[in-house]
Amino acid sequence: MALVTFGVPVYNGAGQIEECLDCMVAQTLRDIEIVVSDNASTDSTGEIVMRYAARDPRIRYIRQPTNIGLMKNFAAVVHAAQSPYFILRCHDDLSSANYAEALYTALQANTRAKLAVPNVETLKRGRERAIARAVPHVGHASRLMNVNALLFGSHAAWFCGLWETAAFRPVFDRVWARYNSPWGPDHLTMYPFLIAEQVALVPEATFIQRITPKVGDAKYAIPDIALMQKLRATFMEMCAEFRREQGVAGTAETALAAMTWLYTGKRVYRVRKIWRHALIGR
Repeated sequence: MALVTFGVPVYNGAGQIEECLDCMVAQTLRDIEIVVSDNASTDSTGEIVMRYAARDPRIRYIRQPTNIGLMKNFAAVVHAAQSPYFILRCHDDLSSANYAEALYTALQANTRAKLAVPNVETLKRGRERAIARAVPHVGHASRLMNVNALLFGSHAAWFCGLWETAAFRPVFDRVWARYNSPWGPDHLTMYPFLIAEQVALVPEATFIQRITPKVGDAKYAIPDIALMQKLRATFMEMCAEFRREQGVAGTAETALAAMTWLYTGKRVYRVRKIWRHALIGR
């Protein structure tokens, strides 16, 4: 059994899967497994991955017989992992060569942490690296100030950090079964670890998120408002459950509940936009 599993869900990723695989097989931490779940691709994704697997036994290829949808394909790689540590890697993303090693070293140094996260760089639609997001500062005397820094300084790409599998998988299953939308479950899954300060910040590692045009890209389309209202409610309900389970109470609960209301607006959908769309339809 490998020390770290990279789980790679993919659908029709022939244009970028080779770079992704090259990045993972070149990691300085060699004790890894790469599990690719192909969601019934109709391009040459499968042939590419099998060619890599033929020359590197650390690569395991799984092909879904039919397209099971985005959420279930993500779950497939989470459940295929048998390693004590897990990294989710989308087929179009990259990282520094020391990524797995630096994150693993950080978790070994911080035994409370269940997730190690990197600096994040974003490549937008083929341009230069336009956005760089460093890990936030959490050296405050106040725990609430540190939690605030983690919540609002967190990045969706932190979900692709290094997880302790035993801690991650039950929370992942719980969130993804109940929330069941690709809009925000990454942030919701991280939430209990952020408020418990169980996150190791690793500026020595870099995650490279590539945002590329997709057919039918509707980034600026108005979403279904009823769905956004439902997702906001579910997001906040589950956050409240996580706080209760951690024994957060009193003034700390009041402060965290207020933070979470604002945090939900950033991670799901701002309530003022819901009101505006409901009142004027745009």
